[in-house]
Amino acid sequence: MPLSAGGIGVALLRNGTVSRLKPAKETSHLPERIVREIEVLIPAILHLIRDGWTITTLSPVPHRDAGLRCQDRQRVEAALREAGVDPGAITFVRQGPDIVAERDQTVWRVECKGAGNGKRSTQRNNFDRALGSTVSCFKPPPEGWTLRPALAVPDHPDYLTNLRERVSKLLRTTLNLWVLLVTEHGIEMTRPADEGQWGSPGRQRRAPYWKALGLDR
Repeated sequence: MPLSAGGIGVALLRNGTVSRLKPAKETSHLPERIVREIEVLIPAILHLIRDGWTITTLSPVPHRDAGLRCQDRQRVEAALREAGVDPGAITFVRQGPDIVAERDQTVWRVECKGAGNGKRSTQRNNFDRALGSTVSCFKPPPEGWTLRPALAVPDHPDYLTNLRERVSKLLRTTLNLWVLLVTEHGIEMTRPADEGQWGSPGRQRRAPYWKALGLDR
């Protein structure tokens, strides 16, 4: 029968010899820290409202679960009311930028993306899709207006890496691309000409709750 010796599995064979067993593969049971897109959308909406922008159109991601989809819509409307905005004055659509906001002949088109607990390659694919969707919002605004395309993401460590390594200042200034980073303390905005506040290869920025979950890679 299998025996244990200092944490190493062994088995007693019929001929009386002992055979070392291959140790079982350890599995990780880290708690999940999933940031749903709605948890990025609402802080971005409220940040723009506080800054004096008028939200004109919203396109919350349609969840496959009808009940959850209804809950998300209710959460958005409740957040708007709390901010003093009538949800009835906003157009809700199924496609297009997640947030459209206007002020002084300037229009925001914001693409929001949440973060799951998948592998680094999965997070990179998610980031690619979000960045691609942001670029797809790069359409001419009304004549005389200025376009502000923006990417809103949580401060997941893999997203910070992608921002640092792939969303250069040259790219941002060329596209006039803004970045809204959703943190536990609120929104941190990076303008196109700003230096990215996303750390460096030798000194990465890490949110405390990601580090606590062992995801601060």
